[in-house]
Amino acid sequence: MSFEQRKPLEHTIDSILLCIGSIRSGASVSYLTGLLDDYISNMPDGPFDPSVYGWKYSFFDLLHILEALVRQQNMKAIKSIEKARDSFPIEYVDHKMCQIALGRIKLKKPEGFIPLEAIEMAVPMDRLFQALEGRKSSKKDGFKEAYGEFFNPELYPYHSQLENMYSEQEEDDEYMDNDDDMEDDEF
Repeated sequence: MSFEQRKPLEHTIDSILLCIGSIRSGASVSYLTGLLDDYISNMPDGPFDPSVYGWKYSFFDLLHILEALVRQQNMKAIKSIEKARDSFPIEYVDHKMCQIALGRIKLKKPEGFIPLEAIEMAVPMDRLFQALEGRKSSKKDGFKEAYGEFFNPELYPYHSQLENMYSEQEEDDEYMDNDDDMEDDEF
């Protein structure tokens, strides 16, 4: 099927995946981990346009597979999710959402909905509204507050790299705050 033909199926497939995730059984875990492994192994290297590239998984996304696996709360999913996480750079939302899924399974905290949280992580609405209103960001790191327990050194092998990334970002934010050369109306 072409990309245009597959698009209407997206909602249906996402719902089916979540339904399978809610059925806690060995068969469901096996199916979902197999699907995740195949999804990652067939993912093209680098960015791509799904409407041009004939990728067989262009009609549903990784986030719904992760959410279904979190609903399973089965430790057998750990290796597949770790493999998926490690296929993305640490600054990607996909990487972080895989780690959140791992944390929710390991700590037995299935609350949340990964697809919506990924959208919020990619486009933080509070910061967007502050920018639209012309207010400066509060600079409070909501990510650490909401998801810090899933990124601690015991659960997350890239903890130090993530900390370095955030500290560099905070330094850049401080530099921008201290830049008095730009008037408000110049922006």
